[in-house]
Amino acid sequence: MTNAPITEAEVKTFIRDWFQKLDNHPDPARLLSMVSESLVMKMPEDEFQNHEGFIKWYRGVDRFRDQSHTVKALRIEIEGKTAIVKLINRWQRSDAKAQNSEEHLAFYAAQTWTLLRSPQTQKLLIATYTVDYFLPEV
Repeated sequence: MTNAPITEAEVKTFIRDWFQKLDNHPDPARLLSMVSESLVMKMPEDEFQNHEGFIKWYRGVDRFRDQSHTVKALRIEIEGKTAIVKLINRWQRSDAKAQNSEEHLAFYAAQTWTLLRSPQTQKLLIATYTVDYFLPEV
């Protein structure tokens, strides 16, 4: 599978696995295996780079409970050795730090990712992860 072309099916499986992991709040090491060491994450609140930046971001979202991520729209473009992913994700969660910590809120996040294949493991990795916009559900 060395240098195997990225497939749409592989990308869809990767996306599903990523959001399932985020819903379950695993140890950060389980998610680090899915992101490039040179990761660039652009979130509404800040930009995070590399594994150290990812862990900083992940610690910030650890306060969210009862999360569910549902991909509502998806476009995958395979360009050589990368895949460009555009998706709309519905994110529902409660906030342990909120006044009403049991209240569930939902948001839509338009995201653009760049995926590439790890030269070491041949597994897909997130190289860039950008939240293009973020809207509360009405």
